[in-house]
Amino acid sequence: MRKCSFTMFCRKRLSIVVSALLVLVLSVGLCDQSVARGHHHGLIKESITHARYTREFFVHAPPGYNPNQRTPVVLVFHQENSNATAMSALAELNELSDQFGFLVVYPQGAKGLWNDERRTDANRLDDVGFVEAMLEALERKWHIDRQAVYAAGFGDGGFFVQYLALKLPGRVAAIASVAATTSQVVYHKLRLKGSLPVLFILGTDDKFAPWAGGPINPGRYGKNDGMAVSAAETVSFWVRSNKCGGDYTPEELIDADDTDRATVKIARYRNCPNGSEVVIYGIQGGGHSWPHRRTGNSDSKNRTCRDFDAGAIIFKFFADHGLASLRGNN
Repeated sequence: MRKCSFTMFCRKRLSIVVSALLVLVLSVGLCDQSVARGHHHGLIKESITHARYTREFFVHAPPGYNPNQRTPVVLVFHQENSNATAMSALAELNELSDQFGFLVVYPQGAKGLWNDERRTDANRLDDVGFVEAMLEALERKWHIDRQAVYAAGFGDGGFFVQYLALKLPGRVAAIASVAATTSQVVYHKLRLKGSLPVLFILGTDDKFAPWAGGPINPGRYGKNDGMAVSAAETVSFWVRSNKCGGDYTPEELIDADDTDRATVKIARYRNCPNGSEVVIYGIQGGGHSWPHRRTGNSDSKNRTCRDFDAGAIIFKFFADHGLASLRGNN
């Protein structure tokens, strides 16, 4: 039998190493392609061109998603200087999507902001037009149900969903605003056409969107992000806009976690035409935060209420106004 020389052995080893490197490079390439296709922690990255700008949004589809069926969708808008993927982790709506079969979409704001006329920045983009174009793209590719589009927002996103719903009458079935009252732009300049169920989750100690009204985010580079009306004026605006009666049903949430130094009182205005409703969760001692039951920060500036999950409350509110009943219809 012929013996291998040292040179032949080295070549053999070199060939094995090169093959292994090729496999590794190929694997990395496949991973990169997977990322390029848009998969990001259970989210699918999509993009469209609107007004000459490339705009991005991320889609979470439930396991049983059927592209041949109309599917309800919940749009979730992030807070100022945040992003879509961070909002996905915070909101905890993907788990409910998996359970109940609706799509969740997380749009990405340009420079981490949303344009609802509150700011005077010269280079603000047309975010309402972007959302319109995004919804058209979602109808084409994801077959969303036009009659079952819901929108929720946190902070900056909470101000924006109110503006969005008024600028696109009849396009959004219900909205939820967390840590955002109503801007003076909306309060003084816009009017609701028809009816719109509205949910607010507001903290009395919110420094970004003050419960008593005034400058929004007053500490941002010595400027503010516009002006907001008070929580009382916010409720009054939406109750009046929905032509609801003045009576409301008061509730008090069980203080499930007394370490958060926050308690919750609820007011429900249900005497409204067309099955509409205005609900406010007033968090006594709550800061600028998204309430959740996870352990976390309870500092006085952004104290987080841990007596309920905002995502679950928002889903229930949307389900009460058609989200669940439309699931799976053709």
